[in-house]
Amino acid sequence: MPACETLLETLLPDALVFFSDEAHFHLSRYGSKQNMRYWSGNNPRELHERPLHSDKVTVWCALSRVGVIGPYFFEEDNHGITVNSQRYVDMIFLWGYLKAEVFKHRTTNLL
Repeated sequence: MPACETLLETLLPDALVFFSDEAHFHLSRYGSKQNMRYWSGNNPRELHERPLHSDKVTVWCALSRVGVIGPYFFEEDNHGITVNSQRYVDMIFLWGYLKAEVFKHRTTNLL
């Protein structure tokens, strides 16, 4: 709690803080063995074979006081790719650029 209180005291009242994360979602019925457990009433040593490198997609999303940003899917040629620093910077730039273009001309009447 002291770290949270220090952060709240340090931030300006109108500071725009983003909390972001990315996750891999496997496209097959197999998931990460770190996140999945099998419970068997019959055979505790039952084997579950799965492919070594299954297809997956990497998704990024962020939260801030203005709302949810994303999801953003990292892929090339319909294949999931890993997030590196250059792809992350490109994604942040693209999101900011598109937002600026979309809201360049605000309308007051939708009719």
